Amino acid sequence: MDWIINSQDYLGLLAVPIAVSTVLAMIKNWSTLWDSNLTENERTLLLRMALFVIMPIIVLFHECGHAAATLYFGGEVEKFHYGFLWGYVVPRGTFSDWQLLMIYLAGNAVEIALGFVALAIAVLSSSPPVVALGVYVGFWAIAGTLIFYTILSFMGAYGDWIAIYSSSEHAWVAGIAMVHFSIVAAIIYLAYAEEPMLWFARKTNPKMVQPEKALLTEIKHQPTMDSYLALAWLYFQYGVTKAAFKWINTIEKTAPKEPAHLLLKGYLQSSQGQSDRAISTFYQCTANVHATDLLRARAYMAIGNCETRNTEIKLRGAKPPAEAWKAAIDAYTIACNIKEDLGDPRYYRALLYIKQGLDNLAEDDLITVLQSQCLDTNLFDRAEAELVRLRTPQVPAQ
Repeated sequence: MDWIINSQDYLGLLAVPIAVSTVLAMIKNWSTLWDSNLTENERTLLLRMALFVIMPIIVLFHECGHAAATLYFGGEVEKFHYGFLWGYVVPRGTFSDWQLLMIYLAGNAVEIALGFVALAIAVLSSSPPVVALGVYVGFWAIAGTLIFYTILSFMGAYGDWIAIYSSSEHAWVAGIAMVHFSIVAAIIYLAYAEEPMLWFARKTNPKMVQPEKALLTEIKHQPTMDSYLALAWLYFQYGVTKAAFKWINTIEKTAPKEPAHLLLKGYLQSSQGQSDRAISTFYQCTANVHATDLLRARAYMAIGNCETRNTEIKLRGAKPPAEAWKAAIDAYTIACNIKEDLGDPRYYRALLYIKQGLDNLAEDDLITVLQSQCLDTNLFDRAEAELVRLRTPQVPAQ
């Protein structure tokens, strides 16, 4: 074992605290992490587990694969170095070109095989967290060596793949290249195609299955704009944006004047980071003559949310001038005027008033929220908590 610390090891060591905090978080949330209700925070925790807990173990097996192949062909392992997220093996002995090719290939083959094992577990499992973890591990293990490691190898950072494709065993190299390309193409398809995304959403969100099945049956026998839109909202709710866009496009082709889909289209664009396009779509919704007051109010509220997010991104933590929030506040105010009994825009406007130090205006809005109807029922508790905070005297730091 080579214990000399390389520069790359320091990068690996930076991941150790993340791995430790991930394990501690898993232990703390163990009882809820493995139930059938998989939250966004739990998905993030499972992804961290895949990247910083399981992948280092797979990297170790990768290096063991090189070492095992070296020993199998009668050589010796001169150096075995493991740096948490990377490593290397230096073989010593007399090897044929084919044997050297197999030694270089062995570690990567082990990593790919473990990735396929993880994906197989995901396919066979009915547990949402196990499915999610299996997919995360499988994708990172396979893509890690066949895409990222390959790119680094050809850039000169690491040598496995440049050594493999420089081998004089041309027939083997051609076969390896064909398999390499086929697996990469399959991984890209599974990562971006609609059907694999739907499969993952159904496996990790069991509550989605029955409503989806009912809506698809309804659309098959008696399609309506409402059923199209309901299915698109369902897919948006569970993160299948490509499928949601598909049904939005269906609505636009069959009923282009129908306004309700524009609200969802804007949300989809916003979720993909297309804030300016989303704002434009929301304005189209507000200008549609067929839009109800509630729909228009929701669209202006969505504009306010986009403007708020845009301002926060531009400021990047800096103290904003008062006029920085004007576009967002104006949008929330229009929403309030359209639907005076709706509390949601008043709540978000109150938060911006607080940012400006206009606590009296914020308090008035929050009181109104508690007396109004809210689309998001969680806002009642949030508004009450903000009111308590505003009314609690702040003790200056000593």
